[in-house]
Amino acid sequence: MNRVMIHEWEERMPMAELGEKGAGLIELDSLGLPVPEALIIPPTFQKAYHRRDAASRRAMIARLVESIVDFRAALDAPLPLLSFRCGYKSRRGQPKIFPDSVLNLGLDAAITGHALAAGVEETYPDDLRSVCADHADAFYRFLGAAMPAGFPSLPLPRQIELLLIPFLEAFRNRETAEPATIIVQRMVYGTLSDDSLTGMCYTRHPHTGERMDYGHFILHRQGMALGGVSSDAQLDMGVMAMYNEPAYRQLKAACALIEEHYRDIRCLEYTAERDRLFILQNTVGNRTFIIGSGRASE
Repeated sequence: MNRVMIHEWEERMPMAELGEKGAGLIELDSLGLPVPEALIIPPTFQKAYHRRDAASRRAMIARLVESIVDFRAALDAPLPLLSFRCGYKSRRGQPKIFPDSVLNLGLDAAITGHALAAGVEETYPDDLRSVCADHADAFYRFLGAAMPAGFPSLPLPRQIELLLIPFLEAFRNRETAEPATIIVQRMVYGTLSDDSLTGMCYTRHPHTGERMDYGHFILHRQGMALGGVSSDAQLDMGVMAMYNEPAYRQLKAACALIEEHYRDIRCLEYTAERDRLFILQNTVGNRTFIIGSGRASE
């Protein structure tokens, strides 16, 4: 069963038009790699929404909300929460066209109770709501609106409506704004346990091309915090097996498969939720002239 699904609307979208993030998720999923489950809403949805009358637009939103709720219900996760993000990347030096992600959607009373029963710290749900509030506030401020009262604790269907409608309406009459891919994705947490972690690595040494562990990770941290922590908190990938051997073995296997597929050095971002690894992103690895382009020799 695929982890990444496309919510088709009237026509199938070429991969190239799904954006770098959406297309990348689909490609990693096709390789059988452990990516967080995602529902991709292609730009054709936004285009169709712009062409419809008010009643048809409401029907489109209702259908999409139902699909997202069904998607969340099918997740096998200790915390089945979602992120809502726009898969559109502004060019460097140009202003952003679309707002940032909103994280930790769907944290209702039932999910909170389940998480506490599963052994997460008592303060954990409140921390997740705080992150949700910060991201939602930034999202609405970007659109020039106020965050709805109590947004982090609202039922998931209402949260999705409150995100989709102002987002789509804000760009309905902006001919200069290209439609964006919307990605609703399962949240994964590097903070669920002492051996949960987040990190980045290269598939081999980016300066010499040697096959070796090259990267770092941070225990009990989220991926979004990876770039903002001190070097003292970062541990070398080479010692990862001491803290989480199953995740380390999964990461090594992923590195080998990804480099074999792309025939190039790649840079990965990942999170281990307890002993389960998730690949969040992979890009071409920066390198020196010693390696150049293409796959390094064995």
